[in-house]
Amino acid sequence: MIVIKNLTKKFDTLVAVKDLNLNIEPGKIFGFLGPNGAGKTTIIKILMGLLFPTEGRMFINNIEVSIENSYEIKRMVGYVPEDPILYDKLTGFEFVNFICTMYEMDEKEIIEKIDYYFQLLDLKDHSNRFIETFSKGTKRKLSITSALIHDPEILILDEPTEGLDPRMIYRLKNLLIENKKKGKTIFLSTHILQIAEELCDEVGILDKGNLLFVGTVEELRDLEKMPGANLEKLFLQLTDEK
Repeated sequence: MIVIKNLTKKFDTLVAVKDLNLNIEPGKIFGFLGPNGAGKTTIIKILMGLLFPTEGRMFINNIEVSIENSYEIKRMVGYVPEDPILYDKLTGFEFVNFICTMYEMDEKEIIEKIDYYFQLLDLKDHSNRFIETFSKGTKRKLSITSALIHDPEILILDEPTEGLDPRMIYRLKNLLIENKKKGKTIFLSTHILQIAEELCDEVGILDKGNLLFVGTVEELRDLEKMPGANLEKLFLQLTDEK
C-alpha cells in the first residue's frame, strides 16, 4: 500500500507538486500519467527518499517515508528510476550480485534469481561485459532486474519501458501482471497510454503539479462524457490538448 497525504513540493518559487493526496491499494497496478514536467518523477523521488517534501507525509505499507525509516522502506521496494543508476565498471553479473548481497540474499537464491532474470530479459550474453558497453535498452533491463531480484512487496517504476523493444515490453508487462497476482502494489509512471490502459486498475493524471483525476478508465469516460473513448483521447481532453 502507498499513501500520500497533502504532499507539496516547492523549488524556490516553483510549486512542482501541490497538495496531492493518493491511496494505492495492494494487488493493484496504478498508472501515473502526465505531460513532461507534470511532477511525476518529483513525487517518485520523494517516495524513494531522494528528495524531501516541502509539506505532507507519505507511507509505504503503513511505514512513514523518512530518514529514520529509510532502510526498512528500501527493503520493501523495488525501484526503477527514469535514468538507470548503475556502476559502469562492473559487469552485468557483478552489479546484480552486489544488489543481491545488499538485500542479504543467500548464495543459492542469488544464483537462481540471476539465472532466471538474465534468461527472461536476454541478459545472458551481457553477464560478463562491463556496463559501460551496454546499450540504453540493456541498461534498462539490468535496472529492472535489480529492482525485482529481491522479490519486493512494492514496485515503483518510472518509465520502465523506455529503450525496450516490443518483445521485452511484452515480457515486462507479464512480469507486472504476475506480481499483481501475488498481491503486490505497483506504481507505474509511463507516457505510453496504451500500456496504462491495458495494465492499470486505476490511473492518476497529473498536470502542472495538480492531480486532475484518480480512478478507473471507465470512470474517466463517464466524467468526460466520452463513452468508448480510449485513454489517449481522454488524457488529451482532460489536459486540454484539443
